[in-house]
Amino acid sequence: MEDDEQVDWKWTAKSRLKRALETPVSNTAVARNVIVLLGDGMGVATVTAGRIYVAQQLGRRHGEESSLAFEQFPHVGLAKVNE
Repeated sequence: MEDDEQVDWKWTAKSRLKRALETPVSNTAVARNVIVLLGDGMGVATVTAGRIYVAQQLGRRHGEESSLAFEQFPHVGLAKVNE
């Protein structure tokens, strides 16, 4: 029998996959406003560390299952620039 934590991970993965599949691939609506968030030094490791830190501050046992606010946006564009 699976433990509760493993079941929770599977449920989380299934719900996020379902939401991603239901999100339209292309957005044909004209944007009235655009919000640009620029994060310097926001690599995968830094974002993961931030996610874990926030979860620990909220008293959760693990931080990997939490998410930051900008990770919930339906459309995100990422870019990497070299010096």
